[in-house]
Amino acid sequence: MIGLIFSGVLATASPISPYALYFRSLQAMRAIVVPKYIRYVDSETLQHKWKRKRIVSIVYERTLDHIARYIGTNPNGTPTTDIRVAHAFLPPDLFIGRGNAAQQKGQASFEIGTDAPPHIPTIDTIYTSRRYTIALVGTEPRSWCGDAFHLTLTPKGDPLRDNLRDLWIDRTTFRICEAKAVRKVRIGSPVDALMTIRLRRDGYVSSYLTTATGRMFGFPYTLSETDHMTRPTALSVSPTF
Repeated sequence: MIGLIFSGVLATASPISPYALYFRSLQAMRAIVVPKYIRYVDSETLQHKWKRKRIVSIVYERTLDHIARYIGTNPNGTPTTDIRVAHAFLPPDLFIGRGNAAQQKGQASFEIGTDAPPHIPTIDTIYTSRRYTIALVGTEPRSWCGDAFHLTLTPKGDPLRDNLRDLWIDRTTFRICEAKAVRKVRIGSPVDALMTIRLRRDGYVSSYLTTATGRMFGFPYTLSETDHMTRPTALSVSPTF
């Protein structure tokens, strides 16, 4: 039960509340069957001011803890291999900054309950969030979603733990097709970075875009990192980590 308190079924109030949309999107995403292991191609582009670097890797990801092995080639032709946290597939409770300590400890940024009282007099008060104040902006076109519901989320507590800022939700399936979140990166000192996460119909992430601005040696410095995930394949046998 993920915050649905009216006979276990989403209430069909009209218009639907932003909190109902939020929890319905969690329900829709968590209903997707996640394979134990995934193989995919990750094309990573790093833009550090005037320097640009691109690495293409074959990635083997274990979805239980999202530990992944990256096997690729550096721009100079030398082979590279790395083991780190990755999220090709993003169930909603994993929308936290990639590489954050909280994420690596498996802490979820989505609540699995609500602050709603046990006796609810009206449908309008069924849905609430302990972590976000949520507003429905309207509908906006987003990739395969067409005119998607657009929610804005303002954290009530720790803005890095509860780091979602926007969600775009398909109006038919209620799956999440795009999200914006924040995380910390280091540019001289830690600064906030904005992540744009785009998902496919099947729930796999198609791309991340991370941007941040800080100061390096007293001068403005801009970081841009793009990851494109393609050709995801479910594996029945565990890869070697």
